Amino acid sequence: MTVITGDSLFDSFLALVTFTLTFVVYYKRAFRYWKNRGVPFPKPTIPWGSLQSYFTPKMSMGDEFAAIYRETREKGLKHVGLFTMTSPLYVPVDVELVKQVLIKDFHYFTDKGIYVNEKDEPIGAHLFAIGGQKWRNLRSKFTPSFTSAKMKKMYKTVINVGNAMEMHLNKKNLQDPVDIRQILCDFTISTIATCAFGLKCGDFDRPNPFAGMAKRMVNRTIIDDVKFAIAVNYPNFAKAIRLTWIPALIKDFFTRIVEKTVRYREENGIVVPDFLQSMIDLKGDRGREVLGDGNSVTMEEIVAQSFVFFVAGYETSATTMSWTLFELAHNPECQDRVREEFTNILDKYNGEMTYEALNELVYLRQCIDETLRKYPPVPYLTRECVRDYKVPETEVVIEEGVKIVIPVRGLHYDEEYFSDAEKYDPDRFSERNKEKIKLCTYLPFGEGPRLCIGKRFGIMQTKIGIFYILKNYRISVSRKMKMPVKLTTAFIPQAEGGLWLDFEKIK
Repeated sequence: MTVITGDSLFDSFLALVTFTLTFVVYYKRAFRYWKNRGVPFPKPTIPWGSLQSYFTPKMSMGDEFAAIYRETREKGLKHVGLFTMTSPLYVPVDVELVKQVLIKDFHYFTDKGIYVNEKDEPIGAHLFAIGGQKWRNLRSKFTPSFTSAKMKKMYKTVINVGNAMEMHLNKKNLQDPVDIRQILCDFTISTIATCAFGLKCGDFDRPNPFAGMAKRMVNRTIIDDVKFAIAVNYPNFAKAIRLTWIPALIKDFFTRIVEKTVRYREENGIVVPDFLQSMIDLKGDRGREVLGDGNSVTMEEIVAQSFVFFVAGYETSATTMSWTLFELAHNPECQDRVREEFTNILDKYNGEMTYEALNELVYLRQCIDETLRKYPPVPYLTRECVRDYKVPETEVVIEEGVKIVIPVRGLHYDEEYFSDAEKYDPDRFSERNKEKIKLCTYLPFGEGPRLCIGKRFGIMQTKIGIFYILKNYRISVSRKMKMPVKLTTAFIPQAEGGLWLDFEKIK
């Protein structure tokens, strides 16, 4: 309660002091959370808690959680408690605890803890974000869309985009260094726009409207960051004010394209072997009752899943291809092995890279797997405790609503699981060696029931993109490349200054 004196200047000062004291007391009480539960934790600070500022980060959040992982492991601890502002985060670093969260006791951690406002922003209620029974229903509905048989049907579409990229590169002057990531972003954007939205976007010489949307998603504004901070730290408040956090430009673009394409196919009886068609088939008869509970598929849910397929697929795959090519340029003996494998497989399949031939590129897959270890596109996983959970062999109880963070990058660089972890070594994933990798120490696609549903498509797309570059060009690291490599603060690992390669045409 603030005393009113009649002196406006003094009253303002008194109100400021009262607010500041209340603010500090609130934080101090919140910061007792892990101490009261017997969980070790680093000393938090006001206002950001245990983590760095959202607005002026010095490193990516993936690197930050990896550093916390290393410090916790060095202290011989199995877990650590953190605060993001005043919200508690539980971070297991013992691999057995990670298994409990992701697999064995998954029913306690089914949700990802991502803020969703389905009523006001249905495009955000996609498979990656939602939880509960609706997630289970939709997951079971969409899983058949990503079987090997469905991938084979989409294969020709991705190959066509690969051919278009090949023709585009043949027309370019590749005497100068190439920022490989930009070319591969164009490839993945075209591929996913075709498979998820039914549009022909394989012309690399013309502007692609999806590229503009991708750029807007990556280039976040201060308002985007403020909304993100509220949604992550104060989800109940976000729900109370009905916060929406996907820019209107993006929502309108994707909604308009999906609705228009679905309507056109339904009215004209057009069937195309792509991801969008799989969802149209699930939608079924337009006269059927549609409940929006995941047992049936609504138009809004088709829009949401198409949107997340684009968001989750284009940059992750482009980044994986880019880092793989960088490492192969940096390790020419590995590059030679990949190209030799191409020659052998093409000879076996009469010069054609069929779907079956692509699946036989075993060493290329090893290279991709090793890239995903060194540069995981999703450097940490999140879960939310959906009911109180007692941590095995302790008295610690994780309360319902507490969020969990699994430091993927930390696990991938742990010398106990991957010796000489800084070294790029595709043979870690040879048929013989990959059996030695301990469960839940390698998590580029997650693990357990929430394993990435698009894993098969991502690997297929990545293999095709690399194939169309390495079969035609010998690559090396350009002098324009900043060495040693330093990562930016972006969520998905990117190199400061870009990934610059020199291309030499193979005659």
